[in-house]
Amino acid sequence: WGVQKPDARFFAQIVQACGAPPAALTYVGDRVDNDVLPALAAGMRAAFLPRGLWAGVGVSPVAALPGLLALAQPRESMPD
Repeated sequence: WGVQKPDARFFAQIVQACGAPPAALTYVGDRVDNDVLPALAAGMRAAFLPRGLWAGVGVSPVAALPGLLALAQPRESMPD
């Protein structure tokens, strides 16, 4: 694509490739600065997967579970 994260154009390419509105997409990443914040800025939902350098960031996997389960629920706005 000629661009890399966290460039906004990278996330715009994802939206275009998926053919869905940004609000219908959830971007999963393991970096807050490179994944989560730019995805949110692009209008997507974002799920933070704490691992590697970010493993110690104060998010308990158990505390995050309800949010992840909610993402797995079917949404009316999702394309077929």
